[in-house]
Amino acid sequence: MDLTLDLFKQDNLFDASIKFFSDELNVQITPETRESIDIKKFLTRSGIQSRRIDELWDNIDKTYFIGHIEGDGFLDEGAESKSLEEEIDKISGEKEYPGLMIFSLEAKPDFEPTRTDLAEMTRTLNRLSVAVPVLVLIRYKDQKLAFMLAERVKYKQAWREGEKIGKISILKDVSVDETHRGHLNILNEMRITKKSKVTNINELYFYWQSVFSISILNKAFYEDIIVWFNQAVKKIQIPDQKNGSEKHKDFTVRLISRLIFIWFLKELKVVKGELLIPYFLNGNKNEVIQPNSKGSGYYKFILQNLFFNALNNEPEERDSELYDQHTGSFDNPEKLKELIFYSPYLNGGLFEIHKNDWSDHETVNNGFKVPDDLFLDKD
Repeated sequence: MDLTLDLFKQDNLFDASIKFFSDELNVQITPETRESIDIKKFLTRSGIQSRRIDELWDNIDKTYFIGHIEGDGFLDEGAESKSLEEEIDKISGEKEYPGLMIFSLEAKPDFEPTRTDLAEMTRTLNRLSVAVPVLVLIRYKDQKLAFMLAERVKYKQAWREGEKIGKISILKDVSVDETHRGHLNILNEMRITKKSKVTNINELYFYWQSVFSISILNKAFYEDIIVWFNQAVKKIQIPDQKNGSEKHKDFTVRLISRLIFIWFLKELKVVKGELLIPYFLNGNKNEVIQPNSKGSGYYKFILQNLFFNALNNEPEERDSELYDQHTGSFDNPEKLKELIFYSPYLNGGLFEIHKNDWSDHETVNNGFKVPDDLFLDKD
């Protein structure tokens, strides 16, 4: 079952953060005061000051030291509570990772931080925490969240040894109201379960680092693409070709390229998401794009129109009746056309009809079939 971010709709960010870590991620944090701390006081006390830092933190309305995770106690309740002052005093001079410090930031209403802003604030808090890495959560404009985890690496110089701050891993623009499937996948991976094989704080820290790692995310993405590719070349029917043929592979690679690109266009809000999402976040079906019966209507009517009619033509050159022999599969083809023709013309070759696209807008049964379940099945 997917985790939920609904708890971040409440006003109290401190309580929401505690519940998120304990109830959703299965990690117990020893909570601190629910009052916002005077972050600038701590930065001044630690000698962390600059005009840039002051200006950046002026955009933050409230700063909460949510608490610390340490030892093997992050799976259990009842660890000893410490204030931020006590925590900083305790870790001064430490050379190893005694834990992980968690901060939550409430931005001022109109502040929408850049990745550079988020990295700078995380580095500031990590300098404050001395030898302990920090995980920072921020809630900002339009009910969005970002999660930042600082990497700390050892350095050795002629006159001293110590720690330095490495890269900052950032998961940005996570919508509380309409959470992107990819963001949910990452946050679900942060959950600590028996499968995670995490038993102590060091393992937790490095496990979360791996979840945030772009190489791991890319690997998971490409693994999913390979699984889908293998299914597609077996299920797609091409005239006079055995399943799995080179023509199947060639067509499927082209199809994947087009789908990835239009998903990117959807993120930019220049292609309507209603054309691509078969299930809404509440689990309900998107009935507009569901064909009335099993077949290949989704590809033949919706995707072919989107690829070859809308994205490949100027609005005045589009054919309002193209692929209409497939409209019988849908209850509201006019609504679908409205959504399809919202898309702009793209001056490029990706959506030009290829000789092996088998795009047939004159007959229904042309021996070519891209099954609906490749796109519309929930799993």
